[in-house]
Amino acid sequence: MDLDPRLQTLRDERDVAAVLLRYFRGIDAGRPEVAVEELADDATADIMTGKVYQGRDRIGRALGRILVRYERTSHHVTNVLVDLDGDRALCSAYVYAFHRMRDSGQPWHLWARIRQELRRQDRGWVVESHRLYGVDAVPPRPDIAADWYVHPADVPGELAVGRVGADGRP
Repeated sequence: MDLDPRLQTLRDERDVAAVLLRYFRGIDAGRPEVAVEELADDATADIMTGKVYQGRDRIGRALGRILVRYERTSHHVTNVLVDLDGDRALCSAYVYAFHRMRDSGQPWHLWARIRQELRRQDRGWVVESHRLYGVDAVPPRPDIAADWYVHPADVPGELAVGRVGADGRP
């Protein structure tokens, strides 16, 4: 039996948001191999390094190199917006992340914006493109370029995410 289209939309929005939450659950467990299970095999990711990585395995290795710098992390996702277009979706959210630095034991606080493009596959929704935009951090880190931090209003298309009309179209 087919679901009412409105119920299907709600289910898809929930499932897309859950991809983001499962990704960060893997990150906070220090298990990049779990986080990248949410990515398509050919996904791309820009994750604070100034590089765009392609492919789930490469992204997982990059995440591993990043995560070893932290004793622990805790990512808090808010303001999740999902735009659906058939078997494609755009998800954006704010993320506050607490990090305990391994070398100093000191905290590092990051506020960021995340933007993911997803597609539906047989196994469910998967991330095709994952982009993290820094908003601010305390304390500033010399290894992260100041131009990595941008205001969300300066991210192309960011303010359009979540502005869907009654017909389900942006």
